[in-house]
Amino acid sequence: MTDAGPDGTSAVPVVPRHKLPEHYSLAAVREEAFANGTTPPPGVTLADADTHRGQAAGFEAAAVALRSHRRLSDAVEMLRRLMQRLEHRGDETVYPSPWRAGYFRAVSDAVTTIERTLAAEQFDATRERRLERRMMRIDMQR
Repeated sequence: MTDAGPDGTSAVPVVPRHKLPEHYSLAAVREEAFANGTTPPPGVTLADADTHRGQAAGFEAAAVALRSHRRLSDAVEMLRRLMQRLEHRGDETVYPSPWRAGYFRAVSDAVTTIERTLAAEQFDATRERRLERRMMRIDMQR
């Protein structure tokens, strides 16, 4: 992986917050289908079936993290903890190395995408409070 400047990530589209869980659920289904022998589209080469199963598990973990946490930063933290636990669990009889590699690749991709979405949101807390107060005033006038 090379270090790219800020312009390096601008070519990659940002997935909107509300689409992230669906994005990773569909990615998990796609990877599971590849693991079970579905023919890939032209130009796509398949990896080992265990690698695809690991990627499916990683993408599903990302979808679950996004559904179960309101804040994106909490979902990222959960995914990082899951990766850390898997790194410390060196038992390859339970998780073969191709599966682990696929899982790490999928979760790392998810973390990067979620962080890119979070950075693109440009949250302004004071603006949100002003809008909230304005909405309360409108409701009270009715």
